[in-house]
Amino acid sequence: KTSEIRDFVNRNHRDLYDMVGSGARPFRERNSRQLTLVKEFSEIMVDAQRDPERHFASGVKELLWGREEAAEGVVTCKHRECRQPIMNIGLAVVDHIVPWSKGGRTVIENAQLMHEVCNQSKGSTI
Repeated sequence: KTSEIRDFVNRNHRDLYDMVGSGARPFRERNSRQLTLVKEFSEIMVDAQRDPERHFASGVKELLWGREEAAEGVVTCKHRECRQPIMNIGLAVVDHIVPWSKGGRTVIENAQLMHEVCNQSKGSTI
């Protein structure tokens, strides 16, 4: 993905790309400045693609709970280090499988149930 962004910046913003590298004598310094520019563009592009809705709609937790309980007989935490049963729906939270901060959409296909403490420890990892 970084190479695609670098190519985009190089094609469409060559003047900016060159300006960022100008005045930097050693190759490493110039390259470092240009990579910083590419990273900045990458963050802007992720922000532009981010779903504006961060929180799942009411009823999603109940839908996921009912679906898993019917299929498996028990609802388990989806945190990779836990996988323990969630004893009641009040202890469950809806989590983004692909984190919202990493471009994950707030849709039921990207939702899973976790213990609240497990969700907090997961942070923005996939």
